[in-house]
Amino acid sequence: MKQNGSITVFAALAMMLIASFLFALLEAGRVHILEAYADMKSDLGMDSVAAEYQPGLWEDYHLLCLDGAYGGNEFSIERINQVLERRIYQNLQTDGVTDNIFGMRITKAEAERYQLLTDDEGQVFLHRIADYMKSNLLLEAADILYEKYKTAETLDNGQEMEDSIENAQNAILEAKEYPEDNGSSEDETGEPVEEEGATTTDEASESSYEVKENPLEIVLELKENAILGMVVEDVTALSSRKLDAGSRLEERACQRGNAGESEKVAWYEKILTLEYLDHYYTDYTGAPSEEHAVSYEMEYVLCGKTTDKANLEAVVDRLLLIREAANVIHIVEDADKRNEAKAIANALAGFTGNPVVIQLVQIGIIAAWGFIESIQDVRALLRGDKIALLKNKNQWTTDITNLVQSFQSTSKAKNCDNGLSYTDYLKLLLWMMPEKELAYRMMDVMEHNIRCIPAYQNCRMDHMICRMEYATEFEADAFFSKLAVIGSGKPGSLLFSYRKSFAY
Repeated sequence: MKQNGSITVFAALAMMLIASFLFALLEAGRVHILEAYADMKSDLGMDSVAAEYQPGLWEDYHLLCLDGAYGGNEFSIERINQVLERRIYQNLQTDGVTDNIFGMRITKAEAERYQLLTDDEGQVFLHRIADYMKSNLLLEAADILYEKYKTAETLDNGQEMEDSIENAQNAILEAKEYPEDNGSSEDETGEPVEEEGATTTDEASESSYEVKENPLEIVLELKENAILGMVVEDVTALSSRKLDAGSRLEERACQRGNAGESEKVAWYEKILTLEYLDHYYTDYTGAPSEEHAVSYEMEYVLCGKTTDKANLEAVVDRLLLIREAANVIHIVEDADKRNEAKAIANALAGFTGNPVVIQLVQIGIIAAWGFIESIQDVRALLRGDKIALLKNKNQWTTDITNLVQSFQSTSKAKNCDNGLSYTDYLKLLLWMMPEKELAYRMMDVMEHNIRCIPAYQNCRMDHMICRMEYATEFEADAFFSKLAVIGSGKPGSLLFSYRKSFAY
């Protein structure tokens, strides 16, 4: 028997409202899932792009960066955008089908801001190095190094000592040429004035100190020769490698990022950078790599010359200056050596009877003695020994009364158990460099070494992206409720926007 049913209008409206409410709840749940899904795919897409980091930079120097030129010659942020969009699109697909189960579509993938290693005159690079090294050097150890570096800064004034040697010798020669100018000073009335500490002619003539050699003449003659040949055992065995001057970062227009300025590098970060140099860069006393562009990498960073030999020669000159200043301090603080220098000055210039000339000669003798000792010091450093920053009596090597014999080609300074190695002295000198030069030259070495690998011959450090801010947009159609709107789209359209940052 057939039965007829009916429903009231009120009941129909009630059921429709209930259904609409249930479908709205379902759509709200779906939107929540879509938001999480889009957020995950945004991160996954950027991770996929970042995974294509420059391998040579990571393998040799443990730095992770994305090559903005993808191995080519031209930096292109548009290409990165295309790769990012493609990676997200691929990650949205399921089992190779043309759409995904959520109906999600990528509508925008764009790198808005990015930072390159070379930005802010190398500050970005130094921060990256310091971040990597912080786990390898505690702050307490860095404090000790900091005090040592600050002490070395006070010794970087050797040029004043260099001038005093020539001034002393000129004073003696002028006194011999114009003997009428010798004698004590006079006051306004023309009467002689006896200066405090002055040495009279009679005192000088009574001096029984016999001078076999004039230290001033010996040192000035040495300075006319090639210093490098006096400290290196075999000049012919030096590396002949060189860098292309025109390709260095300091001499070309670099690509620039748009992510803003970085904080200035602090002293702790600079010390960490020097320790990084010690780990990953070679120097004269280390074993050079056959695959690298130059052999003396730390010397290049310090001096910036195009050839290994020129860089080593410049380093030797700097070491001589800093060692001479340290040796002069030792002589001045040692009463016996100071009196010995004074006796030689009296013997050389006592005939003038002029205390000013004698004191000037004494200063020159001290500087000459310090220079000869510094030659021996650098010889020892280049042969792998250690030299104390400030020596004691037992660590002193040369004899001022017999400089020629103490300066034989095979001689060198005594090894100091509490001393610093050649590499340590390089780090002292590198500490005093401007951050821009330090960073750019470090990157020069990295760039040229990576270019030695055929697959990366177009590598440029100003193409290396280390941080990025990017924007993504995803779109999906409403499924349970066409009235749903997310974002600025039309009814039934769900639009999800994200702005994220990424850094290695």
